[in-house]
This record gives sequence, C-alpha cells and structure tokens, in this order.
Amino acid sequence: MNTLIDTESIAIVSMGCRYPGCGNPSEFWHNIRHGVESLVEFTDEEILASGTRSEFLTHPDYVKCGVTLNDIDLFDANFFGYSPREAELIDPQHRLFLQCAFETLESAGYDPGKFDGRIGIYGGSGTADYCSQTFCAAKPACGEVCNWNSAIVLTT
Repeated sequence: MNTLIDTESIAIVSMGCRYPGCGNPSEFWHNIRHGVESLVEFTDEEILASGTRSEFLTHPDYVKCGVTLNDIDLFDANFFGYSPREAELIDPQHRLFLQCAFETLESAGYDPGKFDGRIGIYGGSGTADYCSQTFCAAKPACGEVCNWNSAIVLTT
C-alpha cells in the first residue's frame, strides 16, 4: 500500500491578534461587526504626561485622541526565556508577537513539544522605530540591539 504525504497543503486552525480595543480574534471580529470605535480621547493631563509639549494642546489641528493596546505591560520575560533587561530592550511589537504566537498555539490545541508534525506560525509587522527612538538616539553604538529589534527578524 502506497501512502502519499501531501507536503503542499496547509490548514489554518487558529489565529491570534492584538489590536486597539481587542485582545483576540473573537473580540476583533465583534468590534468590526458592531462598529466599535477603538479611538480613545485623551485628557490634557494625559497628553502632557506623555511628553507632548503644552503648545500643541491649543493648536486647532491637534487631535486629542489615539489608540492604545491593553495589557502591553504584562509580558512574562521569564516564560519566554528572556531576562528582565533583555525584555526591556525588545520592541513592544516583538513582545506582543511572542504572546500572540503562544496564544495561537494554545487556542489551536497544539503543544509543539509533543506534536510530531510540523507547526508554522505566520506573522508580520510594520516598520518600527522603537529602538532608534528609545535607545539609539543617544547611543549610536547600539546597532546590534536595533538589528535585534528589526521588523525583518520578528518572525525568526
């Protein structure tokens, strides 16, 4: 008996995402279906506390709203094998990607340590300048850290 193994087909069995106003795909689709607006209006105090210059508050073109991600501070560095200092250096998009990848595997019901087949996580990210704005502006020699945080290496 010949058994053919299909090496070209894939099955999408789970999704993960984190967007403003939602923490998972179910909440994301709920927000889309119900027209939920995820913009948050910020108070003058919140805007000033974020480091924005006060003259912007009275400018007619300044919009006092934006989007926020909930629970961005809940990254468990130890769980993902990072020291607290390493986690501090990792772009928040990368930390969220790791969490979403784990949540996706978990919701799919697959344990990579026990599953005998191949498991793939497909992901993407936009360009980010977290590293250059946060660390490298004052320290030009931190290129290695900025390379580590590049969107190009996000899924590797």
